[in-house]
Amino acid sequence: MTLLVEPRIAIRTPSDADVAGLAALVNLLAAESSHLFIMPIAGPDPAKTLRAHLAAVAKTGSEGVLVADCDGGIAGLLTAARGLHPAKRGVATVGIGVRPRNRRCGVGRALMTGLEAWAGEAGVDRLELTVVVSNAAAIALYRSCGYKQEGILRAAARIDGEPVDQIMMAKLL
Repeated sequence: MTLLVEPRIAIRTPSDADVAGLAALVNLLAAESSHLFIMPIAGPDPAKTLRAHLAAVAKTGSEGVLVADCDGGIAGLLTAARGLHPAKRGVATVGIGVRPRNRRCGVGRALMTGLEAWAGEAGVDRLELTVVVSNAAAIALYRSCGYKQEGILRAAARIDGEPVDQIMMAKLL
């Protein structure tokens, strides 16, 4: 799947050629503890680990993985994990991360647009996510994409040892 959202931003599934750059992006985003909850890819060969994960995702069809290609490099990624139980296959939990230098220039919105295209193909009719209450930019993006707040998850995570609240948001397609 490739979706050209803007002249300089293409949303697509990652290829084998993307693996090293994508692993580097994941580890860069994982180092940001303030808002994102991305686990670093550990081990002596992060690209090999990621390649195996992407192969498993492709085989099971239980997760969508999209990258934003901007100005010739990977600027962001989005994952959408579908429920495993048949009753939850139409629900996907979303995670998104954008390289710091590519924030506030349409990459996040492009990924969210690509997500909806993937969801339509995958038979997903509910997208849900959580976001730290202090992440105003992400909350504004999600609201502008039609996500509604469904509740507050009190002390749902710890950042720098302190409990933080998260907002639960969802969009019905």
